[in-house]
Amino acid sequence: MSEAQLAQMTWTELLRVTYQVMSFELFEVDGHGLSLGKLLSGVVLFVLGYVFSQRTAKAIDRRLLTRLEIDEALRYTFRRLIFYFFLCVSTLFTLHTLAVPVTIFAVLGGALAVGVGFGSQNLVNNFISGVLVMVERPIRVGDFVEVDGVSGKVQSIGIRSTVLRTGLNALVVLPNTTFIDKNLTNWTSSGSVMFKVSIGVAYGTSLDLLRQVCREAVASVAQIEKEPGPDLLFQDFGDSALLFDVTYYLSPAAVHTRLVIASDVRFRLNELFVRHGIEVPFPQRQVRMLT
Repeated sequence: MSEAQLAQMTWTELLRVTYQVMSFELFEVDGHGLSLGKLLSGVVLFVLGYVFSQRTAKAIDRRLLTRLEIDEALRYTFRRLIFYFFLCVSTLFTLHTLAVPVTIFAVLGGALAVGVGFGSQNLVNNFISGVLVMVERPIRVGDFVEVDGVSGKVQSIGIRSTVLRTGLNALVVLPNTTFIDKNLTNWTSSGSVMFKVSIGVAYGTSLDLLRQVCREAVASVAQIEKEPGPDLLFQDFGDSALLFDVTYYLSPAAVHTRLVIASDVRFRLNELFVRHGIEVPFPQRQVRMLT
């Protein structure tokens, strides 16, 4: 037997074994068998469908949504929903092409529920919460929010989780259920937001001078809104000081730097207090000695 015949027999045997392996039936559902070849073909078609869905959503966004007068956050929501729609269509097309019955998901879902338990329940909850967040839009990409003790700018809203970028430039991944179940503060969903810096001055301080100094301090910080202007609220008569709140307003775009701005206001107040002789008293106590 020549080397060519031997090589031809080897390739023929290899193809025969490969065909047998790919035709091996893993299990059967409703009279339809699922072979290893079908499974691998399904994975390839699903990956191609995923890539197709992504590119289609981006193309619709680029050619259609950009021409509509809608903000970036709403465009992002539409783009994600379009992606999920085409992904579902491509998945159903893959199942139909491979003659895989939809009832297979009942079997796989039951096995997954038994095997994974509460983990699958959390996954479904996060998926539904993600859809609700994108449809109801309590938050949008670019918003500065605070939820469950974490504050930051929304970077992305996914099918399972949402990513926030904090003031320390760290990325925090939160499950979508957090934005449904927890108290959520969206600092950028409305207009200007009021903030305050609390101060205490000595009894006998000229309140007209104090009001003038506080307004000057706030006006010197560039990020603070000019309208509405700053104000001085008399809170209470303290044990050793008169207590005030210096209020000012920030635009939605400046809210994420609110701590830095409050620090700048305090620096400026301290400088002006020293210049104008306004005293910030220490706690004082009177002690009476009885003889």
